[in-house]
Amino acid sequence: MSLCTFLSSGINKKLSRIPRSESSFNRFDCTEKSDGRIVVSTVQRKIRLVSDLSAYMENMEKFILQSKNRNSDLIVFPEYNFFDIFGFIPVMKPLNFLLKFFHSENVQKPDSADQNTLMHDIFFMLAQGIEEAMKILYSQLARKYGIFIYSGTFIIKRSNSLYNCGFLFDRAGKVVLEQMKTHLTPSEEKMGITCGNTLETFLINGVRFAFPICMDASYFEVFRILMDMNTDVAVIPIANNEEYDISRAARGIWARVQETPMYGIKSSLNGWIMGQKFTGKAGIFAPVNLTASQNGVVSISSAPSGDFLITSLIDPSSIRLYSKNNEYSVHHNFDFEFQSCNSYKKYNPHDIKKKGPA
Repeated sequence: MSLCTFLSSGINKKLSRIPRSESSFNRFDCTEKSDGRIVVSTVQRKIRLVSDLSAYMENMEKFILQSKNRNSDLIVFPEYNFFDIFGFIPVMKPLNFLLKFFHSENVQKPDSADQNTLMHDIFFMLAQGIEEAMKILYSQLARKYGIFIYSGTFIIKRSNSLYNCGFLFDRAGKVVLEQMKTHLTPSEEKMGITCGNTLETFLINGVRFAFPICMDASYFEVFRILMDMNTDVAVIPIANNEEYDISRAARGIWARVQETPMYGIKSSLNGWIMGQKFTGKAGIFAPVNLTASQNGVVSISSAPSGDFLITSLIDPSSIRLYSKNNEYSVHHNFDFEFQSCNSYKKYNPHDIKKKGPA
């Protein structure tokens, strides 16, 4: 038996032991607001290796309960929101500690083809089990608390290809949106992850949400397309395996919502896994002229590590009015956008889907 098969079989056995929610009865108020506004909570959380799915579910449920007590309509989890389950591997906790202890910022780690192949094969064997387990867990939690949940992202398998993908669950626990990452990091490419090629949106209480993923926010074309789809809020889950740097952070969602007026919601995973350190601040962003401090930040966590829940009331009417009166946000050069720009060619506008209740 190969190492990959051994590790995958152990994890899949534990993934099959799916905990059931104590009660499916929804005791929370889930009435949609009548004024077109919406309360959103976004999660910044530390990776915590767990030994079973019950512990994982309990950790996620704490954030959901806190967000529901703040009258949130939607809670957003981060990219790679499943790393915790690698704690199913018996030696992972001590190994993770040792790799962290001996980690050196000054050592340039060479790319390892063998390591990339191992990770690809593990993901390939685990993807179906992870997707099935996470869909059941988040469906239960959405029903229990009567809240929209964006699950964060997981590695999924479609045919023989792997994708980094996130799911939106409605208050009844139904999957209403599936969004694949459309721009990969070099490490994801080396692991054999495949790019998605569509963008989707969904209406929640009349507010149109989109859910691009991490690296997608490095490309202005993605947000230009979302603006043309009448997007009010772009949700960006991230998992950055580097030291936090404000200049790097500003290249992403903060910069995009200045160029293409909309709200930006960023969730973030932080902590250590397999010798890699993840950092990043969760926050809510908007065009500078629409924020009280005139800095483009509605609310943001106080540190790039640790657990935080950032919550804010979103009023899309202000964004819509701002966009209407902003000549730069409504101007188009179609020859450039659709004939000259490869990033636009990547998406067929006729294939772009808008989802939402009728």
